[in-house]
Amino acid sequence: MSVGSMRACVLAGLGLLAAMAGCGPTQRDVVVSVDNELLANDQRIEVHMVAPNPHEHDYWAERSVTEYWDNPDNAADIHRMSFSPGQPNPQQLASGEPIWDVWLKGNQAEHLFVLASLPGKPDRPGSADARRLILPLDREQWSGSQAIPIWVTKDSIRIGRPPRR
Repeated sequence: MSVGSMRACVLAGLGLLAAMAGCGPTQRDVVVSVDNELLANDQRIEVHMVAPNPHEHDYWAERSVTEYWDNPDNAADIHRMSFSPGQPNPQQLASGEPIWDVWLKGNQAEHLFVLASLPGKPDRPGSADARRLILPLDREQWSGSQAIPIWVTKDSIRIGRPPRR
């Protein structure tokens, strides 16, 4: 094999590795912040995250969020956060947490579902429900290695940083 064709093979291999690194699911830090207004009057807000296998995607996308919060799932593959006046600070699901292995390797998840126990919101399908956020885990959807910031307000869950006060 000539040096030129060997170089071409090496470059092709590197290109394939780069392409593979750019696709597929990724685990990231997820930082959840809750608007202090929600925590007034000793209110408690629960935030649950789950990344189901692709066959369960529709179930989680269409599931009644009201029914979920009436009887929360106790499955081990759900990450739970709890916010209250005594615990108002942002909470993080770190990219190194073992739950990511369950979600990405075991479930081969493609989406992360974030559910918040916001009071007084009507059931709606998919992302139309203000209490449900569906995030793609495809690494091409996220730039760099920054954490995914989630902000929970009295009206909805959204991606983004809390407003400056």
